[in-house]
Amino acid sequence: MDKPDFDKLYISAYKIDKNNDSKVLNIGPDFLYKQRSILESKRKNKYDFNTKLSYLALWPLIIACNYLKKYDNASFVQEYIIPNLLMQWISRNSNENVVGIAYRSTKLPANALGSRGINVVLPPKVRYEEMANNEFCPNL
Repeated sequence: MDKPDFDKLYISAYKIDKNNDSKVLNIGPDFLYKQRSILESKRKNKYDFNTKLSYLALWPLIIACNYLKKYDNASFVQEYIIPNLLMQWISRNSNENVVGIAYRSTKLPANALGSRGINVVLPPKVRYEEMANNEFCPNL
């Protein structure tokens, strides 16, 4: 994972109220990245047909958010273009229930098991006036 500096590493945990209807756009579900055996596919799957069809429709966006940077020392990193546009869309649509994005880390192998390597981004949903009047997002 590019040898992170543990002095600059921040870890957070959040607990959401059960009455909160906020949603996180998950573009990193396991079934997109794992090969399944025939026996396993016959068992009850936690993703129904409509969910899988929805992810198929999102596939171009998922691929666009999973580019790897070509050069480690490059000043411009192309892998962040589409994810940043997606975060701007979430930030500016304050009337939507989508509050963040969950995506797979490009630093771990695609076949890594479980929720390890899932990045969650919660961009602030603020208007310019709120940014000018508050040091932090009032909703967070």
